[in-house]
Amino acid sequence: MNRFIAECDDVSWAYDGRVLFEHLSTVFNPKTFTTILGPNGSGKTTLLKHLLNLLPLREDSVRLAGKDIMKYRQKQIAKIISYVPQKSSANYEFSVFDFVAMGRYSYIPRFSAMSSNDLEAVDSACLMAGVAHLKNRIITELSGGEFQRVVIARALAQQALIIALDEPVSHLDVHNQREILALLRSLVDQSEVAIVCVLHDLNAAAAYSDRIIMMQEGTIVADGTPEAVLTVDRIKDVYQVDVETYRNKESGRLALLPVWR
Repeated sequence: MNRFIAECDDVSWAYDGRVLFEHLSTVFNPKTFTTILGPNGSGKTTLLKHLLNLLPLREDSVRLAGKDIMKYRQKQIAKIISYVPQKSSANYEFSVFDFVAMGRYSYIPRFSAMSSNDLEAVDSACLMAGVAHLKNRIITELSGGEFQRVVIARALAQQALIIALDEPVSHLDVHNQREILALLRSLVDQSEVAIVCVLHDLNAAAAYSDRIIMMQEGTIVADGTPEAVLTVDRIKDVYQVDVETYRNKESGRLALLPVWR
């Protein structure tokens, strides 16, 4: 069995005449919280979109579960990787249960009802995401933090090997940011899922990640543990900002303090 659940091999990408990636290669491991960091425009979201087969690809440049992603049907991809976009909207008055049940679309034959396995998967996803008590609520009535948990529950209902998230906490208050990231961390610790998450907050990445991929102008400039990647010199080089580093007394995790001038 292939030990990587996703692989990018020599991926190049240009948009409107601007080259964003050239010969980018990386792998993603099972049961790992991987954060992709980098300044705006560095290619973080584009990398996620390649993993989701949302952009044109060269044959065999992206593999899921050891197989060329281009050889999968979209419903098959959905069973391997689920996606939480940067902005999800609640434009229709679905119940939370019905919204989460949309994550089962790849399992349900056309014009068929949900099976007992589907219903169990939705209930389990709601429980894991902490929204079981909201199942009968209308999604347009939820707070921002509640709705983001429901979106994650929908991704969990897919029962995929990977959950890819694009800045899932950027629009939330500090309390809800912590709650969502702690939820994602617990999914890695308590199940077989892998998290691939784009973040901007360096401290959040340091606190919850097993691995950090740091990007700059379409290039991976560092890849490793938070301690190995988030060095004072590298942050100065990539972000053009000075920081001081220390250890959080409770968690023992690396933490960073920007030096405001």
